[in-house]
This record gives sequence, structure tokens and C-alpha cells, in this order.
Amino acid sequence: MDAFAFIEKGQVKEKHPVYVLAGTERFLKRQALGLLKQALLKDVDADLACAVYAGDTVSFAQVRDDLDALPFLAPLRWVHIQDADSFVTQHRSKLERYVEQPSRHNVLILDVKTWTSTTKLAKKVPDAATLQCKAPATGPLTQWLIRWTHQQYQKKLDPAAANLLVELIGAEMGLLDQEAAKLSVYVGEQKTITMQDIDQLVGHSRMETAWVMLDALAAGQGAKALETLHHLLRQGEEPIALLGAMGWQLRRLAQVARLRQLGVDLGSALAKVGLPPFKRDQAAQTLQRLGRHIFQVYELLLATDLNLKSSDQLSPAALLERLVVKLALFAAPAAPAAAGRA
Repeated sequence: MDAFAFIEKGQVKEKHPVYVLAGTERFLKRQALGLLKQALLKDVDADLACAVYAGDTVSFAQVRDDLDALPFLAPLRWVHIQDADSFVTQHRSKLERYVEQPSRHNVLILDVKTWTSTTKLAKKVPDAATLQCKAPATGPLTQWLIRWTHQQYQKKLDPAAANLLVELIGAEMGLLDQEAAKLSVYVGEQKTITMQDIDQLVGHSRMETAWVMLDALAAGQGAKALETLHHLLRQGEEPIALLGAMGWQLRRLAQVARLRQLGVDLGSALAKVGLPPFKRDQAAQTLQRLGRHIFQVYELLLATDLNLKSSDQLSPAALLERLVVKLALFAAPAAPAAAGRA
């Protein structure tokens, strides 16, 4: 079951002896755990009922002892195995037998990054108890962010502002929640969070620095673009947020290029995609330098985004370096043709 849909429903219809939280979206896992605890433990102090273990150090015997123990001052015992991938791999056959004859009272939570649905163990755990924790697609994510900001912080976030925030931060629900909280404090008594607020608090420095990188690429200064990237990473900027700022601008430049192909003048094209008039010269220079390669940025940005969120062997910093290097190659002037023989 999709954890996002599970949380949106806001209720737990029945108790299962085993739950699986699968995926890498920690925010969704925390929300799902909170909902389960509220439904299963009710008003009981969680410290009296919960045992939490690290999957790479706990033994199956220890887990089984907890699961077989009778609850004390609580309706059930809650045994939570964090980072349980190695635990599942090591004790798969024992877990299969346990799922067939689980404790009548207690609940086992397996928190894993990957969960293959075709395994015997996965087939024994009901779909309703297998929560896939990954961020939703951009459209539903934007709608969630609007609702979440209103519910949690009593602020209205208009759709355009929500789209901008998702583009700048990326599909990281925990980071989006943090930014929504900061923006709510930033706007004070103001009831609505606008695009201007997001630009000032979240995007301004990143967007301006992203323009510095693009300007360097447009001028054929790939080394300067890499130096700027390294400086931002050393300052602690999140790679996914940097990608969001670069992606926001590159996608709009690609939209400008498409409009120019349709005969729209540059000023009108910039206004249509949301780029300010004072970026006219910078945009024109970048588009001229990238040429036909501008339409490859969609695929390039998507690949970088997917690799940042996967178990790619390259580090986030290396993935962004690779993106900047490829853009630098796109912007490099064509080599002169070899002279013919005299």
C-alpha cells in the first residue's frame, strides 16, 4: 500500500502482526509510524510499550523474546527494527515462519529501504501492512504541500508558490516541511505565503548562484562553474536543493528556446515562462552558447535527480559535478574543422 495514501486516510482499520515500512522517504515513515502508534497504542506512553533495535546488531532471538512477551501496562508490545535490510536478509527463513504464526498480542515493524514483492516473505505480509514510503509525483506532492502548510502552520500556500518550492527543494518531504515551517515564521501575521516570500527566504541566494554558474558556462568558463558548485557544497547546501535551483532555470530557458522557435520574441518569451526582463542578456547568451543542446537538459536533469535519490555509486557532489561538466561540454565552442591538404 502506498504510505502517502495510508496517511491521507488518517485511520487504521485493523491491526496486523507485522508491518513493513519500505523505501527511503523518512518523513513518510515518521508520519506512518505516528499514525500506527496513535491507533494501536492509543494513550499509552510509548516508552512502556516500544522496543527499538538497530537491524545490523540485534539478534533474532532477542526480537523473538520481545514479541513473545506479554504486554505490560499497554495493549501490545511494539518491536521496531530500524535499518532492517540486513536483518531481513540474515533471518529471512525465520521471519517467514514467524509471519505464519505471529504473536497474538504484539506488533513487529520492519523498516527497510528495499522490499521485493516477489519473495516468499513479502507475499506473506498483507498489502495493507506493507507501506511503500516514497514521495508522490509532483502534482500530488504540490497539493499535499498546500494542505500540509495549512494544517500544520495555518498558512495559505498558493499553487504557483507551492510549485516553486517543490522545484527548488525537490521531492524531499522532510525538507519541504522544514521550509514551510521557516516560511510560516518569516511571513509573521501574513496569512498567505507568496512566490516573493519563497524567492527571498529560500530561493534568492540559490537562484542567484545558479545564475552565476550558468553565466560562467555561457562564457565558456566551466572551471568557474565547478568552483562555484564546490563552494556551495562546502557551505552545506543540500545537493537536491542546488539541483532544484539549477533545474528551475534550465527548464525555463528550454521553454524560452521552444517559444523562440515558434516566433515569439525574446522579451515576451522570458515573461511567459516567469523569467525577469533584466535576465534578457544572460538568457540570450546562455541559449546561444547551449544551442540545440538546451533541449537535452530535461533528460539530463531527470537522470541526475533519479541518481540522487537512488543507490547510485557516485556521491551527490559527484553527480552534480557530472551535471555541470556535461553542461560545460554542451556550451563549449565547436572545434574548428581540420584543414585540408595543400
